[in-house]
Amino acid sequence: MLRNKVRRGYTLSIATGTIILAFIFLSGVAAAQGTTWHVLAGGQTPDMALQGLGFYPGVITINEGDTINWTLGGDEPHTVSFLSGGPVPSPDSPEVLLPVGGSVYNGTGHVSSGLMLPGTSYSLNFLKPGVYTYQCLIHPGMGGIVIVQSAGSPYLFTQEQYATQGKQELQMDLDAGQQLVENLSLTSAPGPNGTTVWQAAADIPLPTNANVLLTPQNNSSVTGSATLNFTGPGILQVQVKVSGLAPNSVHPEHIHAGTCEAGGGITFPLNNLTAGADGTATSTTTINGPPWLAVLSRGWFINVHQGPTMSGSGATSISCGDVVKHDSAYMRFTPGTLKIHTGDTVTWTQTNPMEIHTVTFPVPGQPVPEFILPDLSVNPVAAAPAGGSIYNGTGFFNSGILQPGQNYTLLFTKPGTYDYVCLIHDNMGMTGKVEVQPVTTPNVTRTPIGPPTSIPEFPSVVLPVSAVLGLIAFLLYRRRE
Repeated sequence: MLRNKVRRGYTLSIATGTIILAFIFLSGVAAAQGTTWHVLAGGQTPDMALQGLGFYPGVITINEGDTINWTLGGDEPHTVSFLSGGPVPSPDSPEVLLPVGGSVYNGTGHVSSGLMLPGTSYSLNFLKPGVYTYQCLIHPGMGGIVIVQSAGSPYLFTQEQYATQGKQELQMDLDAGQQLVENLSLTSAPGPNGTTVWQAAADIPLPTNANVLLTPQNNSSVTGSATLNFTGPGILQVQVKVSGLAPNSVHPEHIHAGTCEAGGGITFPLNNLTAGADGTATSTTTINGPPWLAVLSRGWFINVHQGPTMSGSGATSISCGDVVKHDSAYMRFTPGTLKIHTGDTVTWTQTNPMEIHTVTFPVPGQPVPEFILPDLSVNPVAAAPAGGSIYNGTGFFNSGILQPGQNYTLLFTKPGTYDYVCLIHDNMGMTGKVEVQPVTTPNVTRTPIGPPTSIPEFPSVVLPVSAVLGLIAFLLYRRRE
């Protein structure tokens, strides 16, 4: 009844990913046209509950003429997309899901793997030295960096060392996710007529903000910090605070693409820093981007320059910090099993700004509608809300696609045990159960468990329709196996 179909033989876990990372260095050998390197897109725990939403390693340095091969480190699909400083494709653009640009990259144009499914890989040959950022277009903020040196340059690390770095970075992302999981709790509040309103979670409340430490560069003594915080859909506020400046001096600053060590071009200009008499300065800049704008987990750095302009030595960096986020997803409902009474209400909130989910109660004994029809169009029965808000154990009830911060509420009127799923991630174990018990003591108010909690807000990301379609395509791929 529940579509929790896991493809046996292809459940990549941390252990499997570790084996891949530990041994693929054997194939990272010099070929006639360069060396082939290996990077994982995503990763997961053995039970697939936690998904690392990063590239592992996040930063890799190669030589001109070398090739990188990306493979999935988990069951979640991804893309590997180089935008060359261009905007993220619009939600209805086929570039999001389809391969674009071929198998070579010279630092210009849009080059992308398209949607990567389990068992597939993507290789790209790099023809020109430079610092290049890339991202997954269906998980806003999932980013990585490729630094290409001139041909013949000494390599910084071996493939085995990169594999070790990737393993460590994946573990940090999963650990950060696990901490959020451990903070999840079932909360409730009194409802009408002695009933209870329960708050359940889909996924984890992944932070959208980032904190950056700025350290001195080029023998300066300038230190500071920066915060990146979303105040609305696509509205990013960046605040920078520094000390150690010359009194009354002026300093340009920017968000760059790349790393402090390797450098990189300007992505977003920030307002100038103007020092006071004590040598401290603060600036606040608001960046207005598309609704799906997100802080990259790897690929940005904040750079404060000598100034007062960017001419000549004024462009010299005096303080810098790499932006690093530890992103993950939790393919579970919390709680997995919820025991309530007739008349109670349950509200599920989709809490992850990098994901989409559904809360779906199938009709017992009947097939769950597919997301897409034979002509590959989206099935409105599966993708849209259905059934209303009062559930008596019969019929098809569906939240439809839950974007970050959205919720779904059902009032349960009949005793019974009811199974539900996320139609997108049920193969990873994202299923739940509601056990509805009859009220045995009339006119007695039940004491709710825990204090009510506010619904988290996620103003930073509105996943494009293309992300939905990508996951739909992924689901179809699994169903047809």
